[in-house]
Parts: sequence; structure tokens; C-alpha cells
Amino acid sequence: MEAKQSGSRMSRRCAMMLLALLLCVLPYVPMGAEAKNLAAVTVAIHNELSTLDPHKIRGAFDQAFFSNVFEGLYGRDASGKPVPLLATGHTVAPDGLTYDFTLRQNVFFHNGDPMTAQDVRFSWVRAGDPAIGNPRAAVLVGNIADVEIVNPHRVRVKLKQKDAALIANLSEYWYIVPKEHIERVGNKGFEAAPVGTGPFKFAKYTIRESFDLEGFTKYWGARPAVDKLRLRFITDDQTRMASLQTGESDIVTNVPAFMVPVLQRTGKIDIIQSPSLRNVFLAFNTHPRSRLADRRVREAINLAIDRKALAKSVMQGLVEVQTVVCYRAVLGCDIPRDAYPFDPANARRLLREANFDTAKPLRIVAPIGLVPQAKETLEGVLHFLHQVGFKTEVTRLELGAFRGAYGGKDKEKSDTEIFLTTFSDYHPDPSGRLLRMLKTNEGFSWFNDPALDAMLDQMNEFTDPRLREDHLRKIFLKTYDDHALGPLWTINNIYGVRKHIGWKPEPYVDWPVFQTLGPAN
Repeated sequence: MEAKQSGSRMSRRCAMMLLALLLCVLPYVPMGAEAKNLAAVTVAIHNELSTLDPHKIRGAFDQAFFSNVFEGLYGRDASGKPVPLLATGHTVAPDGLTYDFTLRQNVFFHNGDPMTAQDVRFSWVRAGDPAIGNPRAAVLVGNIADVEIVNPHRVRVKLKQKDAALIANLSEYWYIVPKEHIERVGNKGFEAAPVGTGPFKFAKYTIRESFDLEGFTKYWGARPAVDKLRLRFITDDQTRMASLQTGESDIVTNVPAFMVPVLQRTGKIDIIQSPSLRNVFLAFNTHPRSRLADRRVREAINLAIDRKALAKSVMQGLVEVQTVVCYRAVLGCDIPRDAYPFDPANARRLLREANFDTAKPLRIVAPIGLVPQAKETLEGVLHFLHQVGFKTEVTRLELGAFRGAYGGKDKEKSDTEIFLTTFSDYHPDPSGRLLRMLKTNEGFSWFNDPALDAMLDQMNEFTDPRLREDHLRKIFLKTYDDHALGPLWTINNIYGVRKHIGWKPEPYVDWPVFQTLGPAN
């Protein structure tokens, strides 16, 4: 009898040990929950795409597609710092001109091709090919002299000049594409059905309507817990918010500030705010034939606007008024200046001193849909300009036409004097933004100043991070003192998300990245 009791105790003990072992091995699933993906998620986004080719990106919001489908050698962590993606690490030569990258193995493109050094070199050649017409080539790939293939999993990048922002810029300015596939289908075939290495693969694109993605089951990293993802283009704020309220959309981007309490009161929608590097501002045409080449006129415009009142009335205070066109997290943005004061009397005095003809209207171009609450922001700016004597002539353009005008090549011949626009950094290093926004005749720059151009040419040549940050600070100071731009504010990304969805947006970007998407806990 005693022996039987001992055997029972031993059996129970073995059973408990076996249960403990199974608990250690098996994945944890909360009580009442199922470890399964969302079948489909629909997202309503506030802008359309300009291209499906990662080497032809024109606007930051194109990244709503590319950041989910493509990858670079490096990306960013939650704090915005560079981390390896398709590379596992790198070394830099003492002269700062040669970088060796070790590539991640067992990475596959969406068509099944393995990613190798051949693809990395091919992607550099293609991104810098004038026939492709990469608007962002000058930021990174244009400064690369050569990409040598050391072996299938290692490349050596040789620069023409030092580039302190190289690693930070690898995330969005040099996407890796499949060499053999593109050589087989051609550039047009690739743009019609793009193939990357990201957590989602391309499924379908309907012009002016939507694009569809599918979770990539062979993705090398953490996979999103959603099978199918549709992103719909709904530029009208009211229509987009209505699609969330009715359940037609599961997530919406760019929630207008006044809609935040409305959506929260439904009890079915969460409001998620994520810090961005996106600024809303006025871009001034300062080319010689423009009336805004006179610094006094630009200063008058900046002094005419009551930014704090405008931010409160239009954006419900859910923005941060800026001193210059950058966010305080951006390197060098912390200049010892305050935001331009509201001083209409001085604005009128400056216009008199400049002999500005107020009878001739300022020609202003503004977008439809790109800037959060663009219509209300524009009306507020016009109100303040009219108060100091300006007359205005306004043209509002759909996104494609606006990008064409704002990024136009014949800037010196343009009659447009001001653009109401927005710009986003891809990371806290401002070199890409500064070049495209302020260097003469670059991308979206309407400013014309050889002294500033020289400073911009020097900003990536520093090896000492402290000296470089000081130089960047001097650049931002100069833009402030010269009234190179008319800063308004930095916005947070505001998303509306139905409560059955679990998602943590990536901070410090201006587009939705869906790798963390899945069921709510």
C-alpha cells in the first residue's frame, strides 16, 4: 500500500514536471485569446501615391507604400536611431570615405530571389541613373563613387566626399531592389508590380483609389499579424473620418484636431498620437525677379502672422509652434531664438521701407489635402496678411499638380511667390531636408543664397559630431535671421483606430508603418 502511494506521488510529480516543460516550450497565448492574424485591415490615408518605383519617390507620403514593401541596409529603432536591416553591421575607414557593409543572409525578395551583394550594387546604379530620374539622388547615391562586391554577403561603398549622414539616410534614400527580376521584366514591368524585401508584398494598385498588400510569409524579421492590408486614398477629411465611424475603414490617418473628441465619444475608436518631424510652413520664392528677394518683405510676412492664435483656433493647440522649419528633436534645431513675434506694426513699416506695391497681390499656391486642415490654415494666414495691407491671389491644387508646381524646375521663371506646404524629415538628421528645401535650385527649394549654399555643401564633411552639430545650428540660425522660410508649426501624427485593432505607429516619420499591426490585446 505504501509502495502504491509512493508510485502515485512519483507519477504526479512526473506529470507536473512534464507540464512545466511544455509551458516553457509552447508559445504563451492569453486566456480567451487565439494566436491568429487579422484576416484583413483597411486603412484610409489622406494622400495618393506619385509612384510605385522606390527610386522615383517625389513626396514623403509615398513612403506609406515603400516603408512597408521595401528596405534599405539600415533602418531606425523606436527612438529614431539607425539600426541594421538588410545589413548586419558596418565598418568605416579612417578617412571616412570607405564603408564596408556585411549583408544579412537568408533574406528573400517577394518573388523568391535571395538578396545578395549583386542586388545592392545594382540598386545603387539604378537609383543614380539619369534615365530613372531619381529626385533624391543628390542626397545619398549621387555621392557614391563605387559599390564594390567583396563577396556575395559583403559590399564596399566608396564615397566621393565625406557624408556624416550616410548611415541615417540609408533607410529611405537607397532602397534595395532585385537585380535579376528587373533585368527580366524591365523598369516598366517593375514599377507596375514592384518587388521588395519588406514585411508586406505588393498585390494590387488601383489608380486614384487604393493599393493592396499581403503579409510576406518568408520575411526575415518579425512579421505583422495581418494577412491582407488595403490602403485607400481618401483626401477629403470628412469622408475619411466617416469611413472610420461606419466601420468601412479600420484605421485613418491625419485626423483633424476638431474631430478628435468626436471620434473618442463613439466608444469604438482609439485616438493614437505619434511624434513626427513634419512641419507646416510658407516657402518663399527669393529668386532675383521675385518681390520676395527683398528680405524686408519676407520679414514683414513673418511678423504679420499670429502663430499662437492660429495654432489654437485651427489646430486646437495640438501642434507646436516652431522657431525654424524643423522639430526640436532634429540635430541643430535648438537655436537660441524665439519664434517670430506677432508684430503687425513693424510688418507695415517694413513694407513701406521696401516700397512694396500692396496693390499687386501676392501669388500664393496651396495644396488640397497635403497640409492638415489646409483650407483653414490658409484662410488664417490670409487673414493676417490682409490685416497689414497685402492683397492675395490664391491657387489651390490637387496633390499631383501641387507637387509638380512646388518641385518645378523653372523656378526663376515662376510667378508664384509663396507656397503653403509641409515637409517631413525621414530621421533626426536634417541634411536631406536642408538640401531639398533650401539649396539653390534643388528639389523643393525656392531660396537663392550662395552663402547658404556653401554652408550646405560643408555640412556632411565633419568627422567630429559636435563640430557638425554646431555647423548645422549655424545653418538654422542663418535661415532664421534671413527669414528664408515662414515656419508655422510641427504636428503630431494623429490616427483613428477601431478598438479591435492593435497597432503602435513608428515615431518620427510622417507615414504609417504597419509591421506591428495585429489584433488588439
